[in-house]
Amino acid sequence: MIIFDFLLLLKLFVHEVFGNIEAGVSFYGWQGRELKQPYYVRNSHLGYHATLHHANYFHRDQLYDLSSDPEEKVNLFHKNPEKAKELREILIRSLNTFDNRPYGEFKE
Repeated sequence: MIIFDFLLLLKLFVHEVFGNIEAGVSFYGWQGRELKQPYYVRNSHLGYHATLHHANYFHRDQLYDLSSDPEEKVNLFHKNPEKAKELREILIRSLNTFDNRPYGEFKE
């Protein structure tokens, strides 16, 4: 049963990591593999296998239509900017209710 038609994923890192990504700093994953950005989990073995099974793993912003793409294969973030903006605004409102969040990307 699908409760929501769309799923929005926005990858968050602390500001220092974003700075390192922008500066082209290399990150190292499973078995010392060089990466342009880090895995989203601390367990590099798990991150490595996640990248094998999810082609969009490293896409920073992701939007999926779960009613037609329940396996999250087709990233619609850039093809449906209106829906992405709508869901992002809902997320921002929700996150702004929490004090002392480690990620400051979503300040209004």
